[in-house]
Amino acid sequence: MDDEPIIEIEDKNIVEYYTVKEGDSLWDIASERLGDKNRYMELYENNKDILEDPNKIFSGQILRLFN
Repeated sequence: MDDEPIIEIEDKNIVEYYTVKEGDSLWDIASERLGDKNRYMELYENNKDILEDPNKIFSGQILRLFN
């Protein structure tokens, strides 16, 4: 059940929370969860409060994915 997404509504947007796993990249997460690998910078912009660099994400970080 740990892989079950947590979904909330935030400012009329559907927000899914994703826990980063070892070996993940924003590119891969954008492709798998948002359907377009090119949306990786959108992931970065939406999570700047916890990410310092789009190329450095760490296992255990919880990212917000806006659909």
